[in-house]
Formats: sequence, structure tokens, C-alpha cells
Amino acid sequence: MKKFNYNLFLFMRDVINKILGKKTYLCRIEKIDFPKKIVIISFRGMNFAIKINFNEIIMDSIILSNLSPKHASWIGFYYGKYYCDMIDKRNPCAAIDNFYFFIESATEKFNSIMLDRYGDLIYLDIDSNITRTASPINIMRDEKIIMRFDPIQACYIGILAGTSRKKKMSQKEILSSNISYLRLVK
Repeated sequence: MKKFNYNLFLFMRDVINKILGKKTYLCRIEKIDFPKKIVIISFRGMNFAIKINFNEIIMDSIILSNLSPKHASWIGFYYGKYYCDMIDKRNPCAAIDNFYFFIESATEKFNSIMLDRYGDLIYLDIDSNITRTASPINIMRDEKIIMRFDPIQACYIGILAGTSRKKKMSQKEILSSNISYLRLVK
């Protein structure tokens, strides 16, 4: 049933895009309340909004795929920060289970391939068949780039950007500690 709803939303988005002659999205963010961990989403053509918490929205691929890539990356970013807070508090229920961020049928210009060892995202420009590398935070900052990703992949990029600060802080703690490291001697 969920797959049927997902396909119905995609069909509706495609019909609206063909009628209007431009890319439109069925959902948009009204507000993100980080202290309460709630996102308020409104739907195109409907006069209501829903409140949904971070754990629910990150698992709802239908809503995420109908947001603009920019809004989806914001949700991912705030979820990444929330996830780091939960890990710091040692809360095991913050884990992402059974969510697939990469969709093979992505129709956007850029497609994520992998992360390199420094945490930078390697992505493919489908039109020119050229791979590029950039940090997730820089991709989110540049609206021209983030808008060329699929919304689901943009959400994943946001999660990477939201968790990158935590990763860099833990790397600095390791470097500043008094642990002995092996060094290459010639």
C-alpha cells in the first residue's frame, strides 16, 4: 500500500509539472522547531499543515520525495544534529532503520556515488558524465548544486552535513589526547 501511495504522489507531481511547465513540489516546510524536534509540513493545494517529529519524517519517503531538494536537505541536516544529540545521550532509539537513501530511478542531474575517506561526497553529473567531489556542507550551501539532486539524496546529504560537525569534534579530541601514535620513520 505504501508503494502505491508513493507512486501516486510521483504521478501527481509529474502531472502538475507537465501542466505548469516547470518543476513543482507537493510539500514544503513551514517551520522546523529543533528544541521540540518537530517539523511542520504543508501540502500544495490543501489548506492544512501537519506536525511530524524527526524520527517519523526521516522514515517517510513519500513526504521526503515530494519536498524540494533544498527543503529535504534541511530536514536531513536537522535530523543529523538530532541524531548526534541522541548518540551523545546514548539513546539507541535514534537509529535509522530500513531507510534507503539512494533510489535507482533518480531523474535529477546529479547522482551521489560514494563518500571518500575525508567525508566528502563524490557525485556524478549525469549530463556530462563527470564525477565531482565536495563536502556535504558546501553542497547544501550552494543552492544551484543541491537543487540538482533527488530530494531523497539531498536529505542524505543534509544528514551527512548535520553529523559532520560531531565527527570533526571527535577527531580533534583524538588528536589532542595524550595517546601515542605510530609514525613512519625512514
